Amino acid sequence: MEYTAIDYILYPDLLQDDILYVKKLDIINNVSDHYPIKAEINFEFSIGSNKLKSSKRDKIYCKVNWDKLDKDKYQESIEKGIDALKLDLNTTDGISDAFSNINNIIDSATKSVAPAHKAFRKRPKLKVMNENIDHAIKAKKQAHALWKFQGRPADPCNELVINKKQTTYELRKQCRNEIAQRRINDRKEIIQARKKSYTSKFDIQYLDTVDSGYEHIIKICTDEREHIPVAIKELDEAIHKLNRNISADIFGVTVGNLSISKRCKISNFQRKFDVKTAAGAGTGISLCLLGVKKASCQTTDNITAPDPSTLLSETLVRNASFAVVESTTAFLSQVTVSLVESCEQYTKALYILMKLMDYRLKVLGNGESEQKIADLIIEARASVNKLKSRNQELQLLYMSAYNLVNEASTAAYTAGSEFHSTVATSMIQSSEVHLSKFQRDLNDAEAEMRKMEANVILVESEYMEKKIKAHENRDVENDDLLNIETHNGETNSEDNFQHDGSFDSEKNENET
Repeated sequence: MEYTAIDYILYPDLLQDDILYVKKLDIINNVSDHYPIKAEINFEFSIGSNKLKSSKRDKIYCKVNWDKLDKDKYQESIEKGIDALKLDLNTTDGISDAFSNINNIIDSATKSVAPAHKAFRKRPKLKVMNENIDHAIKAKKQAHALWKFQGRPADPCNELVINKKQTTYELRKQCRNEIAQRRINDRKEIIQARKKSYTSKFDIQYLDTVDSGYEHIIKICTDEREHIPVAIKELDEAIHKLNRNISADIFGVTVGNLSISKRCKISNFQRKFDVKTAAGAGTGISLCLLGVKKASCQTTDNITAPDPSTLLSETLVRNASFAVVESTTAFLSQVTVSLVESCEQYTKALYILMKLMDYRLKVLGNGESEQKIADLIIEARASVNKLKSRNQELQLLYMSAYNLVNEASTAAYTAGSEFHSTVATSMIQSSEVHLSKFQRDLNDAEAEMRKMEANVILVESEYMEKKIKAHENRDVENDDLLNIETHNGETNSEDNFQHDGSFDSEKNENET
């Protein structure tokens, strides 16, 4: 337990009711003017509830799992809401209120059977982002991966530890620079906003002309619209064809709400709104009430005969060209997305391989590390070759889709549909523009890869030449040592022979 020195005079007046136990301590090394005491204080610490915070959060619509819900209860709730609905469709406000009421009925029925979802908010780690910060993040991740691969060395003098610290410093530096640059730009905008504007005045007369033309067009469309009845079978088929795998709209209504509730009394929808419905696509789906003049409370099950003018060969050919353009443009879009993903993966694999090759040059001569890096390079090359073949296949598929859309555009123009021909042409141009950036990055990566391979060949050849020369020098030194030893042996034998001969002559003279 930790102790602290406080004024003892605070106890009787302020803390008498809350102190459970108090004792004055005798600490030898205490040099303070205060009396150190040990006390137990009764204190209540209340943590505020998060209800207020949660109530301030924005409402988030999540996808409903219709396979695990009580569909009968959902249908019953919708039927009760529709039966109790009272509408006035003679005015524009009444139509808007009816639209909101139906969406509220569907939303409340969904909430009654679907569990509430908790909102998940992930705070961003970085408040700023640019190209330099992106490169710094990649460099930091690669340095951390190499440091982790080498067993997380703790030596501050280690090259990997130094590289990891430098990349972290560079990332923080880029973030601070970007924040400072944005602050400077904001100040410049504020300063420039104080200056007088020298632009000419807006053409008010032209604005009035545009507004009058807009009002005239709205009036023509309002006067010439016709009431189109809707049959139950047509409404049922339209709801059945809707795509369920899309998100909710601003009212919280999804396609699943309509498709699941189609087994309810669809005649209620048709009875309440005897209008033509249109299904929207994209991020949401709702009932769009178009061309309403008067509401009809009678159910119309009769199917009207088609207009003979819509069965002409020219009309049928034009409609067929519409379908061809839509299908080919959808195919081109999917192929473009797949090719973009393939280019990104292939580019990333090339940079990883180049990083491994560069690191291998740094560990030349270190047998264990060189072998580990060589194994990683083999694995990375296999991945690069696989991604390259996949990218080439998608390139061929993209050219086929490109030709299909081009031919469909020509066919639509020949059939008399200039609008769809223009749409197909713009689709081709947008796909080329979107794909050009990723292909440019891929070409740059391949060029850098070729330079890296040439550099690896040059460095390894120089290393092998140095190694061979060092080996040859060692062989020459060994030969010289052997020659010196042989020469020394022969010299010693000749000296011994001369010494023996002189000794024999002296011996003979003595004997004589």
